[in-house]
Amino acid sequence: MTMAKATRAPAAMFDACCTRQAGMARPGTVGFWSAVGVLGVAAVAGTVPIPLYVVYQQAFGFSMLGLAVIFAGFPIGLAAALVCLGCTSDRMGRRIVLLAALVLAVVSAIIFLSASSTWWLLAARFVSGVAVGVITPAAAAAIAELEPHRDLHRASMVTAVVTVGALGAGPLVAGLLAQYGGSPRTLPWQLYLGVLAVAALMMLAVPETVGDRTSGVAGIRPRLIHLPPDVRRPFTEAITTAVVGFGTLGFFSSLVPSLVKASLHRPNHALGGAVVFVLYAAAVAGQFAGKRLGRSRSIPSGLVITAVGLAVVVAAFATTTLWLLVVGAVVCGLGVGLAVMGGLALVNEVCPPGHRAEILSAFFVVTYISAAIPVVLSAVMADHGGSVAAASMVAGLIGLLIVITLVLRLQQRGPERLPAPGPPPRT
Repeated sequence: MTMAKATRAPAAMFDACCTRQAGMARPGTVGFWSAVGVLGVAAVAGTVPIPLYVVYQQAFGFSMLGLAVIFAGFPIGLAAALVCLGCTSDRMGRRIVLLAALVLAVVSAIIFLSASSTWWLLAARFVSGVAVGVITPAAAAAIAELEPHRDLHRASMVTAVVTVGALGAGPLVAGLLAQYGGSPRTLPWQLYLGVLAVAALMMLAVPETVGDRTSGVAGIRPRLIHLPPDVRRPFTEAITTAVVGFGTLGFFSSLVPSLVKASLHRPNHALGGAVVFVLYAAAVAGQFAGKRLGRSRSIPSGLVITAVGLAVVVAAFATTTLWLLVVGAVVCGLGVGLAVMGGLALVNEVCPPGHRAEILSAFFVVTYISAAIPVVLSAVMADHGGSVAAASMVAGLIGLLIVITLVLRLQQRGPERLPAPGPPPRT
């Protein structure tokens, strides 16, 4: 099968599948936006602790390496859930899987509220990662299946924008509550529990999109992720781009709040969260720009812009200049938004409907693990050369990965270009 056919066939299969499967819900506006809301609530969990790490570090006295271990608990739990349970909603249905994962999210928030040591934080992050790992592919698949016009490109854009926007809202709100709310270790999680309750109510409006469902133990049996042969080449292209984007997000999310306090001498929880929010807000803007550019141009443009932004961030810490850090956050965010939008759009285009959650699981496994790698590297390097030197080295490694990705992309694609994404044909 040619590359062009590989990108067109899943869209046609998706449209036919919606017509063929008995008991499967038709696309609708209310269900679509409800699924979007559930995905956004889940994504927030990944970044709410970011401005609180400084608070926990003062309370429990862990090192930068301890911070890395806590931070890594989330992607480890998420990756385990995606690998073992990511395709469960393809068999059991979207609704029951999403509801069960929301219960896990409640458990993680309660553990955060009760945390009295570093181990509690690690457990809370791990459970939170499992919850998000189950919710993300199920909600993303439901969004694609419930899109009112069956436009997979629009579904990809909404999924990417809401995910990144929610990731940005988490540190902003948590930072404001930590700085001005009076109870930095409890108030953010109390608010998040209320948001989870709203998400549970929103699930009432999400119709089931899987017609032939399996119940009982057979439905939750772990199964390793399998990529169909026709999907592997475009998936590889998409995933290398997303690794750069999520690696940059992980680099910012874990290090910037601490560096704002230590290197820029501004001990304000809200400020650290706000800088991270600027990054994610710019990423949302980059995703909208990516829709106008088209996937074939947004991916290389995003990679180059991200590299420029990382250089600005390194200069900001070298000169202890806050405004330069904000500029770097904006530039990095725009680049990440373009790159991630293009990668997710490509994945959604080539997903066969019966394997949609499974393939999206594979995509998110790699991307979220890549977000943890810069954190661990920075922690190890910080023990030898200091936080600023560690941040500079990690930024340099991400920049090197960008160069390698661009070179491989040029070698693999040559003069050939995939068709620009558009709405799938109707049957």
